[in-house]
Amino acid sequence: MRDKGNVFFKVLDIFANFVLLNLLWMVSCLFIVTIFPATTALFATVRKWHKEGTDFGVISTYYRYFIENFRKSFLIGLMWKIAMVFLVMDGMILSHVQFIGKWVILSLYTFLLILFLFLTIYLFFVLVHYELGVFAIIKNALFLSISCLPHTLACIGCVVVTFLFTYIMPFFLLVIGSFLAFVLYYIFQSLLRKLEQLTKNSQQTSEILT
Repeated sequence: MRDKGNVFFKVLDIFANFVLLNLLWMVSCLFIVTIFPATTALFATVRKWHKEGTDFGVISTYYRYFIENFRKSFLIGLMWKIAMVFLVMDGMILSHVQFIGKWVILSLYTFLLILFLFLTIYLFFVLVHYELGVFAIIKNALFLSISCLPHTLACIGCVVVTFLFTYIMPFFLLVIGSFLAFVLYYIFQSLLRKLEQLTKNSQQTSEILT
């Protein structure tokens, strides 16, 4: 009976940490310009959960990552917002203008939108996992999103399912951000393990051939 009680309180504690982290992220996103630093801090905290568990101060950890990564994530977020504005404006123009060969431009526009979505998914993973410059982060995020398409599609699927589930059960809003970040980072970790295994096998093959 005592073990069941301990398990219950442990689960309750983990759930409370998810709720608290989600609340911190939502409050930090209230100022539109801080969405990228806030989301970066969210993923950095979740990364620590995957490595060390949830037994540490969520508030202090979140805001430490928020401050540490603010400049880099703010710059990337600014570039992302500018790109988003251009894409939206281009879409509005294309929807109102008729010209010969419009389908070619629409195809290119659709491709850029998909590429932009893929890039967005991996930006936060690369940002919190590697110590890289702004342009190196964008380049690596773009490379991973295209070269590891099954994982990218899995991430998109998780996002869609989570939002549909939240629409059906609004109570899930309490943990939507922290839960989704946790699941997405799990997928990213499986991708990293796969890449590490491929690198290891490649090195072993090279050693045998030499």
